[in-house]
Amino acid sequence: MQFYVAGTAAFIVGIYSFLLPKTPPPAKGKPLRMRELYGADTLPYFKHWSFAVFMFASLLASIGMMPYWSLGSLFTNTLGIERSGGFLTLGQIAELFVLALILPLFVKRYGIKWTMILGLASWALRFLLFRDPPPNPDQP
Repeated sequence: MQFYVAGTAAFIVGIYSFLLPKTPPPAKGKPLRMRELYGADTLPYFKHWSFAVFMFASLLASIGMMPYWSLGSLFTNTLGIERSGGFLTLGQIAELFVLALILPLFVKRYGIKWTMILGLASWALRFLLFRDPPPNPDQP
């Protein structure tokens, strides 16, 4: 059923995309620079301490999320959670809710630094909750 829904949605989005106005890329007709392809124009921003810390923290957070996305379903299956894909999808829906509604409020009130610290702490809590449970001494 999900493939029928996905196929229908893809077809509708495809038709919709043909109805969008023509918007050529801003650099159309300009020569291609290799620096633009691999992002070398952003390197001077790393001289600013706040940008460098932000990018390093984002990198560490991204590294920490890779095992969650690639091995999360296998892990929840070993815990005996049936339909682990649906279980993890509920987590994604919760993340979308937080990103769309709560994140802008936090950034406005506390700033990006404290919002990122709270986000990284939340990920650490998620990993802590997904850790292996301690062995039960009552079971042989």
